[in-house]
Amino acid sequence: MASEEFAPTGKKITDISSRFARSKIYRNESGEEFFETYYFSSWSFSPGDNYHTVTAGEEGRLDLISFKYYNTCDLWWVIAEVNDINHPIKDVTAGLTLRIPAFDAIFKVRRL
Repeated sequence: MASEEFAPTGKKITDISSRFARSKIYRNESGEEFFETYYFSSWSFSPGDNYHTVTAGEEGRLDLISFKYYNTCDLWWVIAEVNDINHPIKDVTAGLTLRIPAFDAIFKVRRL
């Protein structure tokens, strides 16, 4: 993140004392942006969604599954939110089937 980027307050992003100050910002093909830690509340099904069955080596590791589908570990929370997972370490067990939204579908989520 460049230090020249500014928050709505006019302060530099790097000067803000917030849990979002070091967050990565993702941008889709249309230029829409979202923080890696931003949570949405309504997820629609998309034709590009995938389904993944958790293996023994992936238990409690949504970050690994995120990397497999999105090429980044940072979007683990998308998988957790879509699958109503409250505790990723305890709730992600071998044999669990997860819906993995298509990357482009992340930007089309209805924000409540």
